[in-house]
Amino acid sequence: MQAIKLTIEDSIYNRLIGLLEILPKGSVIIEPVEDDCPSELIVSSVAEVRARVYEAEQQKGVSEETYERMMEKFFKEELGAHK
Repeated sequence: MQAIKLTIEDSIYNRLIGLLEILPKGSVIIEPVEDDCPSELIVSSVAEVRARVYEAEQQKGVSEETYERMMEKFFKEELGAHK
């Protein structure tokens, strides 16, 4: 037997599995692969990237000074490191 790894678009996954299931029993073995990457992090289109960037830009962040203070506090309290 040969082994391959396929990455399949969610919209056609069920149809492809249906096609594979009509082949002779034992001729195809389907073994799901565990993926460490959460599906919400995977981006498959330019439009989705643009939408996510726009959404991120609309969120309020912290100033650089506030960020520096937060990091100094973290390193001092959590890691015992001083600047």
